[in-house]
Amino acid sequence: SAVSLGGSATVGGTNTPNFSITRNSNQTGVSDNTETKIQFNNVQYDTASGWSSSDYWWVVPSNEGGKYYISCSAYLSGGGHGYIDQATVLLYGGNGTSEIDVVEHSNSQNNFDTIILKFSGIYSLSAGDKINVHAQINVDGGTARIDGSGSWDYTHLQLAKIIE
Repeated sequence: SAVSLGGSATVGGTNTPNFSITRNSNQTGVSDNTETKIQFNNVQYDTASGWSSSDYWWVVPSNEGGKYYISCSAYLSGGGHGYIDQATVLLYGGNGTSEIDVVEHSNSQNNFDTIILKFSGIYSLSAGDKINVHAQINVDGGTARIDGSGSWDYTHLQLAKIIE
């Protein structure tokens, strides 16, 4: 809420729109070393009703362009002990295919079974931008999977517009 400083000056406001969604079950059928859209399926809140459950993206509402704080976490699995060579999580915006951030981990000498990749930052978005997240998991003998849980929110996407 806003705080009045006297006269016409005020400080504060509401960081809307804002949004939080999780993946509440494992996403299977993820092809090895292939970029796959994370199918978030559990909206916790969405003040602008911008989430598309069929396209798996959040659309910046009309007249709501500006700076947004975005946070994402993705729990990636290789389906067994020491099967992941490389894991990548990508943030897309614009028309839904413009890469705006990426985080990656690789270790070909010592493969790993699971990893949680995270990123957060402040991004300039325009009305109509389609925010979505992809993962790419390169496995060596295992089965790639994006993990989700009904009780733990370790695969999630959150954002809030910053008051300027």
